Amino acid sequence: MVRIVFVISIMSVFMGISWSDQRAFKPNGVTAHRGNSSEYPENTIPAFKSALSLGVDWIELDAYKTTDGHIVVIHDTDTSRVGDRDLQVSSVTYEEVKCVMEALLQDLRRSG
Repeated sequence: MVRIVFVISIMSVFMGISWSDQRAFKPNGVTAHRGNSSEYPENTIPAFKSALSLGVDWIELDAYKTTDGHIVVIHDTDTSRVGDRDLQVSSVTYEEVKCVMEALLQDLRRSG
């Protein structure tokens, strides 16, 4: 359920689509899995905006809730692939996930 609500929220923010506007949803279209992750860090606002600017029909993302109730957009249930530590998102606080992800973004900024 979190995934559906989040997708609807993202689409309404970027495209002005409401849940009742079924005409806006294409049954088969180009999907940007995690946004334009070839150009930007996956599941980030810049990756989503870039994908939309390329003309995709859908943006697919995954969202998980932390122990303190925050929603985190991340593809995996843990941070091992995209962070500097392996944390289960549902077993830690938002601040813990944020620290792991900030380390990754700092590395990307240094290498880019």
